[in-house]
Amino acid sequence: MEHVFKRLYLDDQPADRFLVADETGLGKSMVARGVIAKAIERLDRPDSGVDRIDVVYVCSNADLAKQNLGRLNVTGQKDIIESGRLTLLPTELAKLKAPAAPGTRKRVNFISLTPGTSFNVSKAPGQARERAVLFRILQQLSVLKEDRHEDAIELLRSGAHAHNFNWEVKRLVELFPDGFAPSVAEKFQQLANSSGNLPAFEVSMRDALTDGAAAIRPRMSATIGGLRGDLAQAALECLEPNLIILDEFQRFRDLLYSHGAAPDDEDPAAELARQFLNYKGTKLILLSATPYKAHTGANEADGDDHAADFRQLLRFLSSERPGYMEGLEADLDDRRTQLLKQVPDDALTRRIEDGLKLFMSRTERPQLGKDDMLDVIEMAPTNVRAGDLTSYRSLAALFRATRTGNPIECWKSVPMFAHFLTGYKVGRMLDGRIHCDREAVGPVLPALATIDPDAYRRYAAVETDNPKFRAVREHTVGQGWWKLLWMPPSLPYVEPSGAFAEVGADATKQLVFSAWNAAPTAITTMLSYEAERQILEGSPLHGENTAEARKRFRGRLRFRVRDGEPQAMSTLALFIPPCRSGTCR
Repeated sequence: MEHVFKRLYLDDQPADRFLVADETGLGKSMVARGVIAKAIERLDRPDSGVDRIDVVYVCSNADLAKQNLGRLNVTGQKDIIESGRLTLLPTELAKLKAPAAPGTRKRVNFISLTPGTSFNVSKAPGQARERAVLFRILQQLSVLKEDRHEDAIELLRSGAHAHNFNWEVKRLVELFPDGFAPSVAEKFQQLANSSGNLPAFEVSMRDALTDGAAAIRPRMSATIGGLRGDLAQAALECLEPNLIILDEFQRFRDLLYSHGAAPDDEDPAAELARQFLNYKGTKLILLSATPYKAHTGANEADGDDHAADFRQLLRFLSSERPGYMEGLEADLDDRRTQLLKQVPDDALTRRIEDGLKLFMSRTERPQLGKDDMLDVIEMAPTNVRAGDLTSYRSLAALFRATRTGNPIECWKSVPMFAHFLTGYKVGRMLDGRIHCDREAVGPVLPALATIDPDAYRRYAAVETDNPKFRAVREHTVGQGWWKLLWMPPSLPYVEPSGAFAEVGADATKQLVFSAWNAAPTAITTMLSYEAERQILEGSPLHGENTAEARKRFRGRLRFRVRDGEPQAMSTLALFIPPCRSGTCR
């Protein structure tokens, strides 16, 4: 934490952007919290040059953003801003400009944003509340006359119920009788006129006079989306970000930079994000244990290149500092030559490390010998069957027909790949989303290894084409883990019995790493089927895996409530501690 703060604020040539790439679970958020505390202390001085302190937390998940913003709130103040959307910031301006909280000289704001709903806003109508903000600001600018309010509500309500949207509008009018800050309204009007979205809305209002607003409303998505984009850009006027935390930024790195290339100037979402991130004097902290794919091959299906991604990330972090990338890339080339020749050069290694630590740091979990919480299970798959090789041969024929590279890596990692290829280029070709040579593809499809539908319907064992998966299945479900309702405790207070005694003390969580997006879905699907099959063996449902048969199956631990009254709650006794002589044990 001290190193990050020093690089951002204290060095002679401070960094504006810094990456904390600590391994998962080692406290990246705590590092950010520490930097926030020290930054507030520094900026709260009378001579810091800022009137208020805005700390913005950006995360791809709104619920996670709300949770983590609470952790980063070092002041403990209650009035943090969790709207998650730039377009709603005009409604929070009073809170942003509120008096300082006890203990600080200046107002400190904590704001959470999600990139998908804050920057990539120009293609959808958004939430009803956002459209209500649009209504109020158009009303404030006198674009909407009193006698046209009903038509405007009809055009802007999109998929919301008319009554509900009308309520949102009335609520905003009551909360903001004088409208929003004039600077925001004027900026919005300027942007909306320049983009053509405001003239387009006015045309729609005129068309509503002749054709009726209800007939025009289905065609309003593009115009509303454009107005939302203008509003988001105008809302940046509300923010004065001093410190921005980008958590798990690799999930939205396209907004920061393109893979191995310059940012796309034609992308309005990326342009809006850059305006936000490049606010004068703003410091950025990026948090991610995996800021780029650690290794890629020559035939990556998604076109990733780990070397290009790494360099582009460094360009972004260094803000294109003159001479930095040229010197670092020369050192990296020398390092590669050194490794190939097996000639050690400690001075070169230290120079590269020092260069990287200017803009990034990483702490990895130490290996603790026999006391380590992690145990690597070696599963060298030696049980390769003839069917596995036949599956690879048919998969290779499909990849040749679609000209999508070599499938050997996905065949080794994803069981029954033919069922889980939807997200890949070959899957998009088969779905018809991308053109392919149907005459070449058609003949090879019947040979692909697929789940036997008859075995599936009978809840029979399903053979797979993947020796790695069979090893994982044997190590987990094959050891009777399907009998467990939950993972057994590693340090039990009482001696385990029943199924927990059968599996022994070695049963614990398993972590499977794979570079293939299809692997988690495929592995969990196949393991879940096998566990369910074992659970139902011997039951009336076994032998018929259909929706109709499932309807006949009733859960045993059910707690029913009818009209607020509990019904048939005898099973609750299983979960209540028994009492003897008035004392519960």
